[in-house]
Amino acid sequence: MKKIFAVTLVLAFAVTAVFAGPVSAQRKHASKAVWRGMLAGLGDVQGIIGALAVFDMKRVSMIADTLAKREKFVSGIMRLPAKTRETHGKIAVLAAALSADAKAGNEQAIGKKIGEILSLCSECHYHSRDKSRRGKMK
Repeated sequence: MKKIFAVTLVLAFAVTAVFAGPVSAQRKHASKAVWRGMLAGLGDVQGIIGALAVFDMKRVSMIADTLAKREKFVSGIMRLPAKTRETHGKIAVLAAALSADAKAGNEQAIGKKIGEILSLCSECHYHSRDKSRRGKMK
C-alpha cells in the first residue's frame, strides 16, 4: 500500500512539473489556441525526428502530412499578419515535401527539411514575436 501511495505521489508531482512550465508560459506569451498550435507543431517535429531515428518512414510521412495540413490551415487565417501567414505556408510546403521524401526513404532530404522548418520557425519568432522581449533582456 505504501508503494502505491509513493508511486502515485511521484507521478502527481511529475505530471505537475511537466505541465506547469508550458501553462505559465502560455498565459504570458500567447493565446491558448496559438500556444496549442505551436506545441502541436513542435510535437510533430519531435515525432518526426523520433520516427526517423528508428527508420519508421511510414510514421514520418503520417506526422509530416498532419503538420502540412495544420500549417496550411494557419496560413489561411486572415487575421494573422501577412508575414506569419507566408511563413506558415512555406512550412506547409516543406512538410508536404518531407512526407514525399519519407515515402521515398530519403533520410538526407528529410533531415535538411526538418532543419529548414526549424529555421523558419526560429526566424519568425526571433524577428517578430520575440523582438520586444529581447530588448527588455539587455
